[in-house]
Amino acid sequence: MRYRSYLPASVLVAVAIFCAHSCMAANPKITQAQIEKSLKSNPESYAVRLQAGKYFEEIGFAGEAQEQYLAATKCKDAKAEAFNRLAQMYLQDRQYTKARSAADLAVKRFPDSYGAHLTSGYIYHNQNDFDRALAEYKKAQTIEPKNPQIYIALGDATMGDGDNKGALAYLQKARQLGPETNLWRYQMGMVHKNLKEWDKARDFFEKNFDQDPFNRQSNLAYVNMLSDSKNPKKDPVKALEVSFCLIATAQGNEMFQLKVRLKTLIAELRPSQVESAKNAALARITDTKLKARMLFCLGDVFDQLNLPDWGIKSYRAGLAFNPDFARGHLRLGIDLEGYGKDKQGALREYETALKLDAKDKETQARLQNLKRELKIK
Repeated sequence: MRYRSYLPASVLVAVAIFCAHSCMAANPKITQAQIEKSLKSNPESYAVRLQAGKYFEEIGFAGEAQEQYLAATKCKDAKAEAFNRLAQMYLQDRQYTKARSAADLAVKRFPDSYGAHLTSGYIYHNQNDFDRALAEYKKAQTIEPKNPQIYIALGDATMGDGDNKGALAYLQKARQLGPETNLWRYQMGMVHKNLKEWDKARDFFEKNFDQDPFNRQSNLAYVNMLSDSKNPKKDPVKALEVSFCLIATAQGNEMFQLKVRLKTLIAELRPSQVESAKNAALARITDTKLKARMLFCLGDVFDQLNLPDWGIKSYRAGLAFNPDFARGHLRLGIDLEGYGKDKQGALREYETALKLDAKDKETQARLQNLKRELKIK
């Protein structure tokens, strides 16, 4: 049975970039002025164009990086790396047709480059074309049979194709050839989860969680496993701890989804269990502003669950870590006014919030309305 690949393009591309032996990191000491000078004096040099592409990629200028890699592929002495990097950049930018074209050209011009076949495989993989991805990975394996990253790629695609035992064999081979990495442990966790070998899966996910409590890919999979109704050893308290860590750095839709998950988990646990998970998460987070962010998010979740006393406690705890967060004071004031029935306390919080952010219209309106109610001029 086939299913969608659980590794997003960003993860696969990152692996493709760092596994290829020819893909060296950009020189961190070089400056943009030096890059521009080199381009001006030697615009037809493959080495100069490739270096410029790496530089712009390193500082996050995707368009400029693509432009330089494309120019590098047109140089007389162009090598496979420029084509591979260009394909990877197009893939990150969701320009799938261009990515496929660049990868195909690389394979055609450099049939003995394992990096070209690996990159081509990643592009097929990201489009869930597992047959073609596996074919390209196996070509890379033939050229470079002792490269562990190729076996990780083979394992991932084989898992995506529904063969978990085959995937496990590839991943075990990767470990024989190379070090244990976060990506390798994540994939091992996924394989064992799919095989319903819950204890083994948990060991791999837990090790990743210990090393990086903000690793979204691995830790989200860990939460899913800990919450899985089919798992006889499901652990909602641990799932809550992991979710608390994840929400500390979450943005946008991911934060919304995590809040929904938190509400579900909290609703089925005792207050003492929620407190235990919260304290365990706080112990893992070293950055005080991230601790505060986690607590502010938790306060919002408690408000949505109609648990105002818990919300007030969480906002106050967050402000203890980050007293300069205006919205934290505003949300605490709203709870004190609406639920805590402490209008004087709410007044103080609104005033503090306004001092920190004088342009916030919601704070202005709430403070004005409360002053009117309390007959304060």
